[in-house]
Amino acid sequence: MLFLLARTRSATETSVAGTSAPPGHYGYASWYEVPVDSLAHRRAGEDEFTAASDKLPLGTRVRVTNPENHKTVTVRVTDKGIHNRHIQLDLSKEAASELEILRAGVARVRMEVLPSSEDAAPAASVSAIP
Repeated sequence: MLFLLARTRSATETSVAGTSAPPGHYGYASWYEVPVDSLAHRRAGEDEFTAASDKLPLGTRVRVTNPENHKTVTVRVTDKGIHNRHIQLDLSKEAASELEILRAGVARVRMEVLPSSEDAAPAASVSAIP
């Protein structure tokens, strides 16, 4: 379904998770190379990973975890257009690299939609989005 790029990240964005799994929805993510001069890249913040999603609105932030190694990244949806109905997120190459899923191309991940910084609403899982 989604995601983008960054070089500097906080400890909460790239980490090895503890033994208890956070809430979320499991699905499949692929990756693509986001051109530096693309609109998707320009929509992102300077230090953000990006993703694409057909279901989530542009600007949505999603925490993505690789259950194989527990690595986690936070991405922002900056693009639409996933053409494979089995893929929920299309991550930027940089986000996929952090999760160590580049070689696989497609991987099962845990996704959790994060609340926007403007509101304090609880996070919803990707499956709750129509």
